[in-house]
Amino acid sequence: MAAPVHLKFGLRNVAGVYPAGGHIAATVVSASRERVRRAAIGLETLRRRAPELYGP
Repeated sequence: MAAPVHLKFGLRNVAGVYPAGGHIAATVVSASRERVRRAAIGLETLRRRAPELYGP
């Protein structure tokens, strides 16, 4: 019905990471963890709403 679907898990108001350097390493790690957390929430929602898509 809706394949393929593109979902964005971006963050608003996050400082840019380029040019990269050690001075922003903590910001990059923190923002990356938040994006992964949001993606995990999205996957869990899909699994709950459409378990037939994931099998046993």
